[in-house]
Amino acid sequence: SSMENYATPNPHDLIVSWDVLEHIIDLPIAFNQMANALKTGGIAYHEYNPFFAINGGHSLCTLDFLFGHCVLGTKDFERYIRDFRPQEEKIDLNFYHKCLNRATRLDIKNLAEKHFEILEFDGRSSFGNQSEDWKKDLEEKVLPIVQQNYPTATIADLMCDSVHIILRKK
Repeated sequence: SSMENYATPNPHDLIVSWDVLEHIIDLPIAFNQMANALKTGGIAYHEYNPFFAINGGHSLCTLDFLFGHCVLGTKDFERYIRDFRPQEEKIDLNFYHKCLNRATRLDIKNLAEKHFEILEFDGRSSFGNQSEDWKKDLEEKVLPIVQQNYPTATIADLMCDSVHIILRKK
């Protein structure tokens, strides 16, 4: 059963997920269902690999150039797959449209705040010592293009390959 369809007569103390949030298509309904499934004061912990990460949410949608999955809009992404990876077209496009949301950190935060107190919301980067150089280049060259398709995207979205959230039901 998916989180969007989950219901329980006995609310839980804890909900935990790893590498799930990026695959939930209807996030508003899922966050509502999570809130319904938790007792007041219950905790939700989620760790996920976001779409905007360098590896695109560990997905079939990462392309043959860095952050290609973020800089291309839907039509260009579809055309790219058809033209350059036709043997993967069916599986890649199915994953892109039906198995991976494109929620930014701000999108997730705004949805969570409707039902939960945010105890922690943190992103981790594996860029290591190169992070400042990467950040500058990404801010100047990549982020403006990404924001044309995803206006709520920030440099934090591009720099994080792992996000973890700890929420408490209000």
